[in-house]
Amino acid sequence: MNVNKVGDIGPIYNPKRANKINELSPGNLKQDTIEISEEARIQNLINYIKDTNTIEEDREEKLQKIKEKLKNGFYENLNEEVFSKVADNLFDTSRDFLIQILRKK
Repeated sequence: MNVNKVGDIGPIYNPKRANKINELSPGNLKQDTIEISEEARIQNLINYIKDTNTIEEDREEKLQKIKEKLKNGFYENLNEEVFSKVADNLFDTSRDFLIQILRKK
């Protein structure tokens, strides 16, 4: 079997050389700037206060539930596994709360 040439692919163009870029120096570069308005700063502070108040309200509700359970004797005669789980949950809740506060700063 013979394969005959059908046609030319096309002329080969002269390859273009990449232009050299002048060396960049900090003096040649433009720097972006951002300005935050006073209104935006105030709104951010208001949102932060609202978020922390919501967290505090949730925390207060949880504490009230725990206090009620303590009064009703729910936590009396618990085994070591339950104590361990309660301690872990308290640690996780405290850690998450602190992380949320630190991220907002």
